[in-house]
Amino acid sequence: MQSAARALILSAALMLSTVPAPASSVPAETSPTQRTLTVSGVGITHAQADTTRVIFMLMSVPKPASIPQQLGNTLQQLTLGQQAALQTLPPTREALRPLLEVLERESVGAGTLAFESPAGYPNFGNLLNTAKLSVDVQPGRERRERVISAVAEAARTGGFQVNQSLAYNRLNDCLPLEKRARVEALAKARARALELASVTGVRLGRVLGVKETGEARNGLCGSTPFPNMLNGIYGSGDDVEWRTVLEVTYELK
Repeated sequence: MQSAARALILSAALMLSTVPAPASSVPAETSPTQRTLTVSGVGITHAQADTTRVIFMLMSVPKPASIPQQLGNTLQQLTLGQQAALQTLPPTREALRPLLEVLERESVGAGTLAFESPAGYPNFGNLLNTAKLSVDVQPGRERRERVISAVAEAARTGGFQVNQSLAYNRLNDCLPLEKRARVEALAKARARALELASVTGVRLGRVLGVKETGEARNGLCGSTPFPNMLNGIYGSGDDVEWRTVLEVTYELK
């Protein structure tokens, strides 16, 4: 009886919550009198990215200009950033030609360089004096830093300012990563269950249920679109990480 009570208490104590929405789940089928043990295992695997997307936000250097008459009465209500945006236009493709040539030499192929001007920030529209450049390059810290340095130099020469730059890694196929992480997570969950069963003097039975969640970290997988804005998951390394969490429920004997 004491062993059964300890097992029931352990079962309740080991119920763990998991990260983002489950990728798959096999519900545990138990009866009111059945003793169970639920444990979690985490598997983490890495692989070098296939490509890295480097994103630059380029801003025109504000120049003195007359403010449209219709905005004269409301100018004092605008922020300094909004006032500056009113006084200059966003960089054009032609104005950025030397910079684009630098990126074209580094890109992985035709069509991997994108230009957006003005950059699509909500609530600012065409008033924002910023353009966004995105280019896909071969992964590697040295190459990435060389591209960022070359763009910064070309921007200074052309009278523009690099407001922000970020790099996103992409792995074309994350399925092998996911499979390895799942095997690792299951092995860790079972090892933990065996250890706890031994401590409480019970034996593990069959698997009654499995709940799985998984996500890519430090990068993106497959056709997942890159974020439109400069936020989300990105990293300074060259790898994409896959993390799987398995919550496994065992029968106790």
